[in-house]
Amino acid sequence: MDLHVMYAPIPDSTTPIKSEFGAPVSSNVTLTFYADAVPIPNASGYTWSRCINTTEGKQIANSSDVERSMVYKTLVENDKITIQSKGLVSKLTLHNITIIDYGEYKLTVQNGIGISWEQSYTIWREGRPSMPSEFAIVAGSATHFSVVVSWKGGSNGGSRQTFQVEYTIAEPNKEVFHVSVEDTEQENENATLTQLSSNTEYTVKMTSSNIHGTSGYTDEINFRTMQDTTRSEQDVYSHYEIADRVNMGRMISAENHGTAGTGNGNG
Repeated sequence: MDLHVMYAPIPDSTTPIKSEFGAPVSSNVTLTFYADAVPIPNASGYTWSRCINTTEGKQIANSSDVERSMVYKTLVENDKITIQSKGLVSKLTLHNITIIDYGEYKLTVQNGIGISWEQSYTIWREGRPSMPSEFAIVAGSATHFSVVVSWKGGSNGGSRQTFQVEYTIAEPNKEVFHVSVEDTEQENENATLTQLSSNTEYTVKMTSSNIHGTSGYTDEINFRTMQDTTRSEQDVYSHYEIADRVNMGRMISAENHGTAGTGNGNG
């Protein structure tokens, strides 16, 4: 007796799903889903839809953390949309995308067994990255020769971004120093500025760049390094050491003069 196990659709574990895409205007984008299901869904078991804003009736271009009422509109093939669903693979291709095509998409897969699977996708407009936010000096990080700055990276514009931190002494016509930091995609990024002068005021600002361009600069931040107390103590020690040597020299000189005077008197 043959035993056939049936189960609802799930993503194929052997093929990673790319769910976020960065694409420039006028390009083509293809969203792909690889399923694992028994029985295999037929073409009608795949439904592609687009997320729209119910209050404005417009396509969402960038999702935010603010809760909102959303609905999905089922997509059908036309001169801008191609849908290919066969076996365990389904593809949605958007041709010559425009600004209204950016946003959130969803694929619903069902084969008549159990609960259907929903897979979300996001298409971002590819371009210059957003300006970093919450740029600040990390509290208590300043020493006499270094300081730590932190920030949150914004949208990377669909491409890998690099952060640029620029700092200089807060005086006219001073050399500008640069520190480059690759995006780690963590919530908070940071960089350590080193080889600073002690007890000196600096200004620092930053920007972000990718292959499409550079974001705007953050506001400048002023900070002052700490006084190098270690060096001051050494200077004081050196001062007393020199003074001791001078006094010792005077004492030796006085003794020599005294000895010479006694010798002359006996002659």
